Amino acid sequence: MTKLQFGLQIYSVRDHCQNKEDMLACLKGLKAMGYNVCQMAGQSGDITPAELRALLDESGMECPAIHTSYERMRDEGINIHSFMPVKFPAFT
Repeated sequence: MTKLQFGLQIYSVRDHCQNKEDMLACLKGLKAMGYNVCQMAGQSGDITPAELRALLDESGMECPAIHTSYERMRDEGINIHSFMPVKFPAFT
């Protein structure tokens, strides 16, 4: 049986995740509250996919879904997916 997990869309806390240090603190805080998964949306474009992968690993969080623009996925999609095993992309 599949285990149901509750996650949080990072867009909900985007004002607290606009640089690497704040993103890590936010992810660790979410983990401490009991979240194990998140959906990336609204975070700073200054955090590269490789850096984001490292922050997720350090915090113990997983990111099975992202919400991004079609243009960003078109232009950076292969790079994003090479670092984050996203199963559920959503486009705007």
